[in-house]
Amino acid sequence: MKNCAKCELTDEESPQNFFGHIFMCTKKIMVMNMSKFRLFDAIRCLRDTVESKDFLSFARKTATAFTRLRKMSFCDMIYFIISAKRRCVQHELDEFFKQKGTERMSRQAFAKAREKIKPEAIRTINEGLISNFEKHDQEIRTIHGLRVFAFDGSLIDLPENEKLRRTFGFTSGSGNITHCKARAMTGMDLLNGVCVYGELIPLSVGETTNMHDEILDYFADIEIYKNCIFVLDRAYPSFKLFKKLEKNEQFYLMRATKSFYKEIVSASEPDQIVTIKKKKETAEVRVLKFPLVSGEIEILVTNLPEIFTYDELVSLYAKRWGIETNYHYMKNVELLECFTGESVTAVLQDFYAGILMLNIAAIAYREQADIWQRTALKNLKNTIINLTKSK
Repeated sequence: MKNCAKCELTDEESPQNFFGHIFMCTKKIMVMNMSKFRLFDAIRCLRDTVESKDFLSFARKTATAFTRLRKMSFCDMIYFIISAKRRCVQHELDEFFKQKGTERMSRQAFAKAREKIKPEAIRTINEGLISNFEKHDQEIRTIHGLRVFAFDGSLIDLPENEKLRRTFGFTSGSGNITHCKARAMTGMDLLNGVCVYGELIPLSVGETTNMHDEILDYFADIEIYKNCIFVLDRAYPSFKLFKKLEKNEQFYLMRATKSFYKEIVSASEPDQIVTIKKKKETAEVRVLKFPLVSGEIEILVTNLPEIFTYDELVSLYAKRWGIETNYHYMKNVELLECFTGESVTAVLQDFYAGILMLNIAAIAYREQADIWQRTALKNLKNTIINLTKSK
């Protein structure tokens, strides 16, 4: 029997699933820092959720699902879905069962079995992970006591079939060629790197509509997110959205276009308050203008008070690019659009799994950044000591 190089468990002793094994390895090799939510904590949280009886009851579509002994247990199904490498599904299944040392499972049997699991189950795992991150991490970054969230949408290519077209929609290209697509809406904590919101919605629901009708109220109902700033691109500003944010007592920082309200576009100072009107209603907004390298003048609108300086707000908006790099990571590293199934259930499961793995990677990165910082500081101190000795 072979030993694992990290946790020194034999094949027989090692857990029979991917995340269980990571949990054992991580527990052996990591030194805990209780002030920050670590990769070890993330894996433990994931494992505890997946292997609980309550989660099984919630996750399965029918009470009879996963009651009999199958080739792939409920927990293994969940672990396989969230850790899929987005290659050939049959090849990944063969690798999985080779490691388990049991009879292989066909792609068709896997596709049938996964239909018994609600897509919301994968989303719930991620919500539990973020909830634990919020509860236990004592180094969560803020600016003047406020969290900073960027939201944006992106079109996602889907497998071509009629059911997905009816559910999510399609776009038309040249030559009347259509492509099945959905709209991803995600929200990223710009200062801490985690994705706090992720949904796959039909193309018929616009980004601004989803932001106004769903996302703002969703965050207003979460106590720890009430004190936050929404950083949004130029597609979002509107009088309606300003009033909704004002009603919810939420802060915003958005980029405005040159064709927006003339009171905003014609503001003469780099940082000033203007009043805009629509019918009998008015709204006061703070307008900031700053030059880009190209010489073009960028316009930002916000309702943040003067404690947030001009330079702070310009710098803060620049951090919005983090959500764009998140989409790049999901599409080009996680290969989000290489779905492991062609049903609505499979597509949603894979999407939520992509958000979950993005967050696990973000938590691991935060931890590694600490190590890099400590190493750099140690090297700097050694350099200074050596310079002192050389004199």
